[in-house]
Amino acid sequence: MEILGILKSNIKLDDFELINYLNLSTTEKEMVRTWRNLEDVRKWMYNDHIISKEEHSTFLDKLHIDCSNFYWLVRHIENGYLGVLSINKVDLKNKHAYFGTYANPESKILGKGYLLDKLAIKLAFNEINLHSLKLEVIEKNKGVIFLHKKVGFEIEGKLKEYVLKKGQWENVVVMGILNRK
Repeated sequence: MEILGILKSNIKLDDFELINYLNLSTTEKEMVRTWRNLEDVRKWMYNDHIISKEEHSTFLDKLHIDCSNFYWLVRHIENGYLGVLSINKVDLKNKHAYFGTYANPESKILGKGYLLDKLAIKLAFNEINLHSLKLEVIEKNKGVIFLHKKVGFEIEGKLKEYVLKKGQWENVVVMGILNRK
């Protein structure tokens, strides 16, 4: 299957199903919007406002024509929904992209962030055949920086005073991992 076709479809990786946002049920669409609007998720996002149903619907509609940003709801076959995974700014010519995740706060699966990171790496390198995967994280989010280092990401740089949060400029750390196979 062509890479773009893979990116716009549901994908099975190990014991996980990645349900493309294009295929979400009405209930699933509202579930991911609810998670995204939780304070513990929003506070680490560049856009940290409450997302309305209308805004979310418009975002989902635009994904049908978007060829560089892809989103999946991640479900463990036996244990339910794990969280959300995105691959963004996909550049197939230069074989790189960015990724992001956030976990289902109600999931009892241990190591949710670690699992989401590992799935992102597997998706990027094994399914899409990218050479590098990048991410950006607000510098104050030390736990997430540690988590990304644990799965092999390295700090590649810093974007100084890059995001305005509650009237304060925040630095952003850029991290990356290379596909060495």
